[in-house]
Amino acid sequence: MTNHHHHLKSPGFQSRAGAARQQGLSTIETLVVLAISGLVAAAAFSGMSSLVRGQRLQAVAAELESELQLARSAAVLKGQSIRLAIQPIAQGSCLIVHTGTRDACRCGSAGEPVCLEGAQAMHLRRHDNATGVAYATGSVSLVFSATHGTVTPTATLRLTDATGRSLHQVINVMGRIRTCSPEARIAGYKAC
Repeated sequence: MTNHHHHLKSPGFQSRAGAARQQGLSTIETLVVLAISGLVAAAAFSGMSSLVRGQRLQAVAAELESELQLARSAAVLKGQSIRLAIQPIAQGSCLIVHTGTRDACRCGSAGEPVCLEGAQAMHLRRHDNATGVAYATGSVSLVFSATHGTVTPTATLRLTDATGRSLHQVINVMGRIRTCSPEARIAGYKAC
């Protein structure tokens, strides 16, 4: 019997028992580290998603500004009034730069411009709300004058993302565009 008890208290057995306890502790530590890593990754992903949405919003605002400048420049270069119209469509919005009266051109269902006789579409861009950015302005038609590129009426065009952040593009009577962020929610833009 003493041999058996002696065997239980042998240094080899104690080191195996200690190793088993050490192994259990390592497993718990590993689980804690994995849980913390998961939380950090989720927070980073959330921050990254917000950053991506903000970049999309800024990109759509830059596209809209470039369309407005195109319409203004075309009016001055061609020596005739040019319209920029934003029309709601099933998937989002359609922006069309054209000659003629207010309703002379519209966005066709197949993605092509449809114009009345005498009117000409110069550019058409569809915007899908599935991108997470939407035109929040509704239907708009701006006319840029041939003489000085002035615009009628003046307008504020609003873009919003899925989180409710927005950028506004304010077009003054001279056809100049200023982009701002309500309550300065988007870094790099002045407050509206």
